[in-house]
Amino acid sequence: MKNWNAVPRVGIEALLLMAALVAAPLFAQNPVDFANPFAGTSGDTGQTFPGAILPFGMVTANPDTYPSSLNHDSHAGYNYLDKKIVGFSHFRMSGVGCEGIGGIFSILPFSDAPESLNPAQYAQTYDKATEVATPGYYAVKLLPSSTLAELTVSQHSVLHRYTFSPNGEKILLFDLRRGAQKVDDAVFTRISDHVFEGSIRTREMCNDPGWYRIYFHLELSTPAASVTIDKDGATQETGSAEGKSIAVQLHLPKDAPNAVQIKIGFSEIDTEHAKAQLDSEIPGWDFAAVRSGASQQWDRALGRIQVSGSSDLKKVFYTSFYHSMLLPARLSSVGGEYRGTDQKVHTSAGFRYYSSWTFWDVYRSQIPLITLLDTGMAQDMCSSLAALFAQRYDEQADGYWPVPSTRMEGAEQYLVDSMRKGICKLPDQAYTDVRNALDARVDVRREGMPYEPRHTARTLDDDYAAWAVGEWAGMIHRPGDARKYHQMAADYRTLWDPSTKFFGAKDKAGNWLPQKDPKVIDDTYLYEGSMWQYRWTVPYDLSGHAQLMGGKEQSMKTLQEFFDGDLFTIANEPDINYPYLFDYLGKPWLTQKYVHRILLEPMRNIYASHTFYPVPVIQPAFTAKPDALLPEMDDDGGTMSAWYVLSSLGIYPVTIGEPYYFLTTPIFQHAVLHLSAGKSFTIDVTGDPTRNAYIQSVTLNGKALYRDWLRDAEIRSGGTLHITVGAAPNKTWGLVPVPF
Repeated sequence: MKNWNAVPRVGIEALLLMAALVAAPLFAQNPVDFANPFAGTSGDTGQTFPGAILPFGMVTANPDTYPSSLNHDSHAGYNYLDKKIVGFSHFRMSGVGCEGIGGIFSILPFSDAPESLNPAQYAQTYDKATEVATPGYYAVKLLPSSTLAELTVSQHSVLHRYTFSPNGEKILLFDLRRGAQKVDDAVFTRISDHVFEGSIRTREMCNDPGWYRIYFHLELSTPAASVTIDKDGATQETGSAEGKSIAVQLHLPKDAPNAVQIKIGFSEIDTEHAKAQLDSEIPGWDFAAVRSGASQQWDRALGRIQVSGSSDLKKVFYTSFYHSMLLPARLSSVGGEYRGTDQKVHTSAGFRYYSSWTFWDVYRSQIPLITLLDTGMAQDMCSSLAALFAQRYDEQADGYWPVPSTRMEGAEQYLVDSMRKGICKLPDQAYTDVRNALDARVDVRREGMPYEPRHTARTLDDDYAAWAVGEWAGMIHRPGDARKYHQMAADYRTLWDPSTKFFGAKDKAGNWLPQKDPKVIDDTYLYEGSMWQYRWTVPYDLSGHAQLMGGKEQSMKTLQEFFDGDLFTIANEPDINYPYLFDYLGKPWLTQKYVHRILLEPMRNIYASHTFYPVPVIQPAFTAKPDALLPEMDDDGGTMSAWYVLSSLGIYPVTIGEPYYFLTTPIFQHAVLHLSAGKSFTIDVTGDPTRNAYIQSVTLNGKALYRDWLRDAEIRSGGTLHITVGAAPNKTWGLVPVPF
């Protein structure tokens, strides 16, 4: 019989963690219990991370695995398939792809002094069976030391707990040399034996030329017995260092408690703000309380939508919803201060400041989802974007940004979208700032022409932004500007080749450049999409585009050819609203057919992000497993996850800037959206929506609804949408034209 008294305490804790993980699904009742942070972390199938973060938290605490975090195989720094951990670091963006190797300020515990400061040499094996990730919490047991590592977070701060085996040393390695991109400069200062401060300056994501600097204030629960700093390969005993390559070893007393905690406050402003945030958010050392608080925040956030369905569907839904709430990051300090893109410190009077944007992705689905559910946050994001345009706007995260960011295309559309929904009220100066930013980049790119030579995708993006600016101008009674920017928005027609009925590219002289195979993704003129996948990329002028295609009927037939030929890809953004275009084109049952297939059925997928798969991939596009998404399908800041959430509820905003949602068949029989101001919107289904894809009839608040679209106000004011589904399409329902 086993002598349980001989089992080290760390082993018992790991066993208890495993028991809790196994038992949790059996008793899962709250939304947080269905979310799996490991989903999308296996190889290149989402590029998400399993570490601890709050909803829209500024900071993450996350494991970086070896070798992926060193060879760029995992853009978020963690690969579920790796066997070693190289450290527990902070700050990253979920699912954005690009080249990256994890977070900054890495911490790793040792029971013996590392022989080398080369991460490839000091990476530690971990016990996969003990690895646990729930929203707001992460834990794993390192081998052979049997050290249990646990991570949890608050909004701007993190709490690490390392429970060492009683037989070894207690050493902590702080590695300030690594980040998602190159570290330009780091500062480390020893304030006392248990307090340390500093900062790290590093580059922005996606090889953008921008940069950010994060300040930290760190406290140890056990004072260090000695501190050794390695700077540029040379060891020094001084308490401070500044340079590009800094690693610090802290040796704790031999009689220190086995459980050692590290709490760190972060700020983009300075170390004083970092300390203030830590003091406010994690004043003591109660790990259980911080972890519980994080879990409760996630349960409240995920509880904004309640769905009834099978456990498997709930897992996919709440995992997707979880991934929809990782970006952007709320930065406003405890006093409301933040550092803007002009590098100056501002006070966010009357709003909370958000940053860490990947707008080209998220404006299509993730931002609209959050806007629908949380009016207050939507107002904060509007004010944050207005501040950004006023201080210093750059489309590609050039120059200084307060935290990791990538791209801003789509911000104009979102601002207009929020204003037309009655959420966002901005001064006329905000319009001027946005208009001037558009003018500045279009003047450089087009040099007076109605298109940008060679850059078809960027021309289409700028035309959509111009439409938004034109709509804004009309709202504030500037008819001259409205005409100017609506004309610019219509310039997409200059790149429409009537002989091929595809968008093409032209040179400066107006000559057509060589046409590519329209089925091949080629970034020469487009971006992350084929000519087929860009064929309907004019969501703000659906009627005008239909005319170019030869009318709605011809456009519909060609679009059906697109789907039936497996030319659609859910793996990237340009065509993700296309399944809903059938609603506009007068064949809503085809929207129901194709969306239902994407949500629930194995599909034949021939495209990865930038090319064809070597062999078509036949599988569902969305699961809650580590390989949750398709190969090479990045979640892109929650864009794809939010597409799933909205589509599974049966509502989707095709045109960002128009306050309407197209309808399709939900996959849940009952769903409740808990909106702002105490309002709720209920979606009920008669019939089995997982088996029956087609809408037979609809009522809204008890009255028959014959259209396949809803106004934003109809959802936001609360009510009940009741849908009856069947196995065959009802081709007489949903034919009322949308009013735009």
